[in-house]
Amino acid sequence: EQSTATGQNAQATADGATASGAGSQATGEQSTATGQNAQATGNNATASGANSKATADGATASGAGSQATGEQSTATGQNAQATGNNATASGANSKATADGATASGAGSQATGEQSTATGQNAQATGNNATASGANSKATADGATASGAGSQATGEQSTATGMNAKATAKGATANGADSQATGENSTVVG
Repeated sequence: EQSTATGQNAQATADGATASGAGSQATGEQSTATGQNAQATGNNATASGANSKATADGATASGAGSQATGEQSTATGQNAQATGNNATASGANSKATADGATASGAGSQATGEQSTATGQNAQATGNNATASGANSKATADGATASGAGSQATGEQSTATGMNAKATAKGATANGADSQATGENSTVVG
């Protein structure tokens, strides 16, 4: 199939590849690189935005400086990074670095496998952890933090409410500013 390169030093070297923009490179089959120095090196990869990179098969990077390096990964937003397979990073400076991880919100980070971080600067670092709310943190496996500033640091712990904290295994803190510090403890209010 034909490839198309448009722009100074643009390169489209694989079947069906399209490179558009100065220095852009589309080297994967059916890949598309759009923007200055954009790189789409995976098959069926799409890189859109200056200095964006989609290096794995089926990867999509959209936004200046965005990087999608995991297979079937998606990075959307300036400097967003999706490095895990099937990972999704959405928002400026968001990072989804583990397989199946989802980071949504500016500065959010999902680094545990199958973890989800939603909200500005939310962090889900445990496997299967969920952090929902600005500055929320779920750092242990299976932990859930829901609410701005909430923290679930114990394994299988749950913190629900603004600034709620569940710090022990199986602990549940339910309500703004509540703290559950004992193993399998429950605090309401």
